Amino acid sequence: MRSSRSDDIGALVRWLPAGSALAVYDARGVARANHGFSGADSLSLSAPPAGANPASPSGALPRVEGLANRADNDAAGAQRMRAFVPFARAGERFLLRLEVPEPTLFAQQRSLRILTPVVFGLSFAVALLAIFFLRALVRPYEALLEKARAIRPPDPSPGGSAFARGSDDEVELLLATFDRALAALRGEGAASDSQDELSAVERALGPQLESGLLMFGSEGRLLAANPAAVELLGGDPKAARESAPGTAAAALAAHPALAAVVAAAIADGRSIPRASVTIERAGRTVELGLTLQALRRGGAGFLVLLADVTDLTRREAEERFAAGLAQLGELSAGVAHELRNSLATVQGYLTLAARRDLPPEAREEVAEARREAGELARVVDDFLTFARPGSGALEPVDLAALLARATSDPALAGVEVQFVRPETPLPTIAGDPHLLQRAVRNLLLNAVQATLAGAAHTGRDAAVSGPREPPAPPEPVIVRLLRQSTGSHLADSATITIDDRGGGLAPEIAGRLFQPFASARPGGAGLGLALARRIVAMHGGTLRLEAREPRGVRAEIRLPFGNIAT
Repeated sequence: MRSSRSDDIGALVRWLPAGSALAVYDARGVARANHGFSGADSLSLSAPPAGANPASPSGALPRVEGLANRADNDAAGAQRMRAFVPFARAGERFLLRLEVPEPTLFAQQRSLRILTPVVFGLSFAVALLAIFFLRALVRPYEALLEKARAIRPPDPSPGGSAFARGSDDEVELLLATFDRALAALRGEGAASDSQDELSAVERALGPQLESGLLMFGSEGRLLAANPAAVELLGGDPKAARESAPGTAAAALAAHPALAAVVAAAIADGRSIPRASVTIERAGRTVELGLTLQALRRGGAGFLVLLADVTDLTRREAEERFAAGLAQLGELSAGVAHELRNSLATVQGYLTLAARRDLPPEAREEVAEARREAGELARVVDDFLTFARPGSGALEPVDLAALLARATSDPALAGVEVQFVRPETPLPTIAGDPHLLQRAVRNLLLNAVQATLAGAAHTGRDAAVSGPREPPAPPEPVIVRLLRQSTGSHLADSATITIDDRGGGLAPEIAGRLFQPFASARPGGAGLGLALARRIVAMHGGTLRLEAREPRGVRAEIRLPFGNIAT
């Protein structure tokens, strides 16, 4: 194909059937472009010049030859249909010459005769489907419209009521309802963003934390809890994984003191850097460390971290107690040393006086003075032992044999002391038998003295309330040795219990009985329990006192097996 720059006919050529020819002539009859014609054919123009048509005053189309008559045969002998189409471009007149092979044209006509009824049939089928399914297509629109009418706010204008049922009003009603729904969602979205963030934090951190994690909304409602928090609160972690936060809420409600601390902080919108709360869990007193952090962004919520700090608190208290005892021990050692020297001199003079021939009254007075001096010597020894208790050597200690010797001490006369041995022999522990014997002896002396005081008080009450009868003997002091396994740091330990039936623990002294010089017995030095606790702590154990019902006190020593003495 050849064409000038202004008469490119490439776009028309792409649509020509095979074997067709195309040519464009100007007003002078000169071929400007052609496709499919030879040089001589393209110059042959059997129609009026294109310039005659533009000059027509009426503007009618020129007569086009070849539309009804066949042209000459082509080179292959096939008949060709010829057509001339005048057109204008950029103010200049042109004539388009088109020749199509007759078989190709007839084939397209046959295709049109076949395609026309097919297209009309398909269009009719689509119309029928649209008519049949129109109701189903319109049903969602009608349902939305009915819901919009049901939740439509009342018209505040006088006499105003429902929207008209016209299509415009219905569309307006749907759009207004949709706008109100979007506004409500935006309002709820602002409130739920914090919950989404808290949920994301819980999903990311909850399973990874060994500490308990509780998440509260700004209004104080529990939103989430990890299984560790439920377990710390005494709940079932497995149930928490399936139904949290319901299980966590129930577990938190079982501890009103903890719930009150958290609720007060949330109500005030403040954080708690560090606090501790005591709870009862599975019959055991547990101290929980608590940290509450308020989220910064608009008071979106609160995070609470929980941890079991029972053992940590105990160790810190023991460290503080040991530091205080060390300072007090230095002072006690100096005082006891001076007293011991002077006391030795007094005891020497009393011994010399006892050897003389004295009147009976004087002998009794010297004997009483020697007993008081001996008691004072024991107190001085307690001072020295309290100041420097760790002077012994470690060795395997059979606690059963040690308790058998301690319970048969003649100093315990006046009260029966019963020793209940374990059903099976216990392993030995590593310790100093002399120091342990001293600690147990101090506890037994306290128990015997409390039992005698309680029996005397009971006897006085009976004498006041009724006729005098022989006083009943005091109830025995019961000493037990057993093996106990717990979930604490003393996972496998030997437990010694000493039960008396004395007057119990006085509230004003119960909290400081283990402090030096604190005594509930008139005239007591207040070193026996402090020394016993220090000795037990040196062996890695614990010593505690608890009241018995209806009266009395239980002293409990726990000593771990193995060589962990300090």
